[in-house]
Amino acid sequence: RLGELFEEVHVLLKELQAASAEIQRQAEELGEAHGLKEQERHRFQELFDLAPDPYLLTDLEGRIREANLAADRLFRSPRRSGTPILLISLLQPSDRGVFRSELRRLRSSTPPHPEIWPLRLHLPGGGIVRV
Repeated sequence: RLGELFEEVHVLLKELQAASAEIQRQAEELGEAHGLKEQERHRFQELFDLAPDPYLLTDLEGRIREANLAADRLFRSPRRSGTPILLISLLQPSDRGVFRSELRRLRSSTPPHPEIWPLRLHLPGGGIVRV
């Protein structure tokens, strides 16, 4: 009987070692995938920051969450300020209505979710900001 128990423990130990090796392999793959994701995120951030046109990212309430360098220079505000975009005096009144409508549409979607949409807001003097 002792020999059978020893054999059973031996088999379980081998299975545990195999499972441990598989977990280690998956952890390494996950680490590599995370590294690639971070590289892509960094590359996107650089492209966003250095784009020549001003771009703003807002939440569903219209508060600025991120702005690229061009938008930051244009609006002279912190890049991640939380400022409601509708308080920016450079925006044309007609564009404010368009922006409010888009926010209402997004908030009423089920479930509400972030969405990328190229809303172009016109600035006095002919400039455009993409939100």
